Amino acid sequence: MWRSHSTRESQTFPSSSTSPCHPSGVTKEYVAKVDRSPSKKEIVRIQEGCDMDGTFVQPLYADRAGLDPNSRERIRVVVTDGCNREVRRLIEHAGLECLQLRRVRIGGFELPDKLSVGTYRELAPHEVKLITDKGAQNNAMANKLERILTSGMRGTPMREKRFFA
Repeated sequence: MWRSHSTRESQTFPSSSTSPCHPSGVTKEYVAKVDRSPSKKEIVRIQEGCDMDGTFVQPLYADRAGLDPNSRERIRVVVTDGCNREVRRLIEHAGLECLQLRRVRIGGFELPDKLSVGTYRELAPHEVKLITDKGAQNNAMANKLERILTSGMRGTPMREKRFFA
């Protein structure tokens, strides 16, 4: 099942091995609305990561969300854990205020746009498999990057970065 809550999305899974907050290498993609259009320097600061409670965290990917004029103040961030306000803290570390945060993908499964807050639906077996399937994760990320690059938007280059283990 996938449940949407007003402050963050959470999912119900049959075991901890498929839980999105379980550190199993499953990527989570978020789109954050921030208080202003982020500069390249602020994006680089997010990409570089920060120390959180004695642990260094760094996203796998971070950049502006798209070319749409309405998305100037949106940032796309991909992390492997995504728990304990990690994305919000990375954004705040860059000097931006996170006004809204929405999880849009878990592993290779794109979360539905039209699910109202407080509602849920059962996941089909193939959708559950997409969450933990490394190939689906890689394809989802590659497809997003291809759409960004072919639309003319070039991201801020990251230091030799791997997307997935």
